[in-house]
Amino acid sequence: MLFTLLQVTARATLILFTGRRWLFWLTALLHKPPSIPTAPTPTSAVLIVVPFYNERTALPACLQAINQLAYPMIGLTVLLVDDGSTDDSGRVAQTFASSIPHWAYLRLPTNVGKAAALNEAIRHYPHSPFLVVYDADERPQPDSLRHLLAGFTDERVGGVTGRRVISNGLKSAAATYATYENLVHQRITCQAKDSLHLYPPLLGSNCAYRLTALDAVGGFRPGAVLEDSDLTVRLARVGWQTRYLPQAISTTTAPETWVGYVAQHRRWARGFGEVLSSEFRVSRGGGQVSGFTFQVSGLLARLELFLFATGYLDRLALAVVMLGWLIQHRRPPHAPRTTHHVISLTLLTPLMQIITALWLEKSAAAYWFRLIILPFFFLLDILTASLGIGQSLLGIIQGRRLRD
Repeated sequence: MLFTLLQVTARATLILFTGRRWLFWLTALLHKPPSIPTAPTPTSAVLIVVPFYNERTALPACLQAINQLAYPMIGLTVLLVDDGSTDDSGRVAQTFASSIPHWAYLRLPTNVGKAAALNEAIRHYPHSPFLVVYDADERPQPDSLRHLLAGFTDERVGGVTGRRVISNGLKSAAATYATYENLVHQRITCQAKDSLHLYPPLLGSNCAYRLTALDAVGGFRPGAVLEDSDLTVRLARVGWQTRYLPQAISTTTAPETWVGYVAQHRRWARGFGEVLSSEFRVSRGGGQVSGFTFQVSGLLARLELFLFATGYLDRLALAVVMLGWLIQHRRPPHAPRTTHHVISLTLLTPLMQIITALWLEKSAAAYWFRLIILPFFFLLDILTASLGIGQSLLGIIQGRRLRD
């Protein structure tokens, strides 16, 4: 009985997530995106923060790119936050900061994590109305900052994220698969969610925040693994919109080994587990966040925020369904035909999205030839995410038992 209930629940989860993917795919193809604001003449003061920890190799190119942003220097403050680095990163940052007007260097005595480091930056420089974040491996294009800030012409917008293009996608199979994921996430998912006003996720780097919106949710949550996803949900809960503006472009890098890929995705799964745990705590508390009422309107928007917070739950559901199919396939009664159809549709839908994203991107032929790697990385993705979300769900259950 328990096995059957688990299988039915997992199949229903897959159908829900697959329907969500189809909605985003069709929207990205057929729906006219919202109007993209024209980048205005820069007038607002902006605080750019570059938090880093042991980034000696990546930091110089990032800082050179920031120094070439097409924005009046007098309206710009650039703060380089050394999160307790133990390598030569601090010296590199200090050299840049001391040689460029309106740049500053802040060293934190210990490694406190990105979210807490950003809070420290705001505490030291609280007067700019907008905060822009670039990670050390980011290379923003000169006009990207102006495009990011154009998203704030609507006073309801609390966060804007730009497009992050992977620059090393052909260096290895792992980097290629990460590029496929990146293209689907931004070309299809983020674009569709922006078109449907479903709170496109903030991407953590090459993104901007309105300081009043951050104040409304109490800033970045210290210790958050995915401070960007956490903020996406928290901002939405108190009535702030988010935007995805693909013309605000920066380049970044992806892990080039499967070990690096696994480590990154386990961290993401753990981060989504934290977001989901936060969702449960808020729901039990009556929908209150920092004294504000839960203001998300519309059933679809509320459902999407919850599904977004669950992160990789569909991978775990797929692993459960596939395991059940293997068990039932070896002994009667055999798995129902609906299980075959659900598994097939669940696996073919991401493939369809990848092909569409490559077509929209007009990707090089090499990316098309490398589609052969998909079965291995699909399996690796499912296993890694399932382990990560499974551990997170156990943590949520244990946490609730302790609170009860």
